[in-house]
Amino acid sequence: MYSLIIKNKISLNDIEECLILFFKEMGVSVAPFDMNGDQIEDVLFDCSGIKGDFCTQLFVYTKMVFDVRYLADLICKALKTEVLIADNSLNPFSWILITEKEERIVYQRIEDNDENLFLIVKN
Repeated sequence: MYSLIIKNKISLNDIEECLILFFKEMGVSVAPFDMNGDQIEDVLFDCSGIKGDFCTQLFVYTKMVFDVRYLADLICKALKTEVLIADNSLNPFSWILITEKEERIVYQRIEDNDENLFLIVKN
């Protein structure tokens, strides 16, 4: 599973178009995750809204291995937004912020009163 957090509120259709474009050259099928049935697609995805500095959480489910930075870069450019991906460090609050112009480390600010609130420290 790959997880991306997108700054803007993005529609399911726009996310699906980006994923289809990203996986097109690999010749695989893409579809939204559906809990009601068996799915045969190679790539499934699910997204949900969150509150705070970033508004959409995207989960991509596949057995394929790929560099999530390339997918984040495509989403940034296609949807004119910013994307956070895990930096794979031991710090669970450290993220890589990917924009059209740069990549940098940012940190999540934790608020005790709301688990569904996603804020980052502005530098």
